[in-house]
Amino acid sequence: MGVVTLTVVENEQEADVIVGLLQASGIKSFHRSTNLSSSAYGAVSPTEVVVDESDLSRAQKVLEAR
Repeated sequence: MGVVTLTVVENEQEADVIVGLLQASGIKSFHRSTNLSSSAYGAVSPTEVVVDESDLSRAQKVLEAR
């Protein structure tokens, strides 16, 4: 199976927090830049949090509980 985007957040710091929560729950994850920036919102650099497709449902539950 491949990887899928769990969520897109405003910056790398927020993505780090989510990846930490997921990894603490035993879910392998990482984040990557979307290569999109929004000058309308200042220094916003959208970042994707990515998980294995087989972990998506469990990761969504962890994200909802935070």
